[in-house]
Amino acid sequence: MKAREKLSQTEKQLSGILYERGVDSKGFAIIRSKGDQALFRLNTKTLKRKMGVPESRPVADFLPTISIKAKDLAAEMTGLNVQNKDLKGQSKVMY
Repeated sequence: MKAREKLSQTEKQLSGILYERGVDSKGFAIIRSKGDQALFRLNTKTLKRKMGVPESRPVADFLPTISIKAKDLAAEMTGLNVQNKDLKGQSKVMY
């Protein structure tokens, strides 16, 4: 499976896990942006601007494979932490 496809699958799983715990699509986007901040030291909007990514496209479509795999690992870890610690709500997941 290609790294980008795997990331999409992992993010869909994470989205489902978070939705079950009271996080809506806006909250999921904020959590993903915080993840980008942690990995790249830039939030998603700034990262897109710096990389020249169109606003309507996912930044992951323009990342090298190693960065996609890092995002996938982070998403997997977030999902596990949310489940193992039974976190509920956007604020609990982000911190």
